[in-house]
Amino acid sequence: MKWRQARWAGTSSVSPRLVWFVIALAVGLIVLFSLRRLSVSAVAAESAVDDARLVAQMAQDIRVASQRPAIASLQIEPPDRISLRVEAAMQAAKLPPRHLISIEPQTPTRIRRTPYRIRPTMIVLVDVTIADVVRFSQSLDDNQQGMTVRDLSVSSSSARFSSSPESRQLAANASGERWEARMTLTQMIYSPISDR
Repeated sequence: MKWRQARWAGTSSVSPRLVWFVIALAVGLIVLFSLRRLSVSAVAAESAVDDARLVAQMAQDIRVASQRPAIASLQIEPPDRISLRVEAAMQAAKLPPRHLISIEPQTPTRIRRTPYRIRPTMIVLVDVTIADVVRFSQSLDDNQQGMTVRDLSVSSSSARFSSSPESRQLAANASGERWEARMTLTQMIYSPISDR
């Protein structure tokens, strides 16, 4: 009992207001710390929700992408862009424009009852070598747009040049390896059939 009195006797000089102040300060610091942790947790939860949405969207994109082929376009390339593509292939093959006789885009058609359509474009080149044809057709291929040269035939270009004197002279000047090339540039389009 003497020890208790001595202990309280030593603390009797501390004011009760100071004790309550220290207690209130400690409680306030604990509340502030708890609120800070709550705020950090709320931000982390919000970030997790955003990440979950992003992952769900990516999963949906993957499902859609896995259902369409790698070699198909989602839209039909207009005729003016096909002409630009052919001109670029001519430049890549180092062929002057006089070698290009025609570019004839056809109407797209559905491949049976599949979600795919094809659009053929007939192209005719004259007075070209086999190497020219290979460079030209390789320059036309574009898997991302579903473009590929599907059909290719070559024939002697001298048969084509038999009508006029200028043409006969051109055929005579051409080496024996000059050809007329007819090819079909085909675009594959992913176009699902609607349920309506």
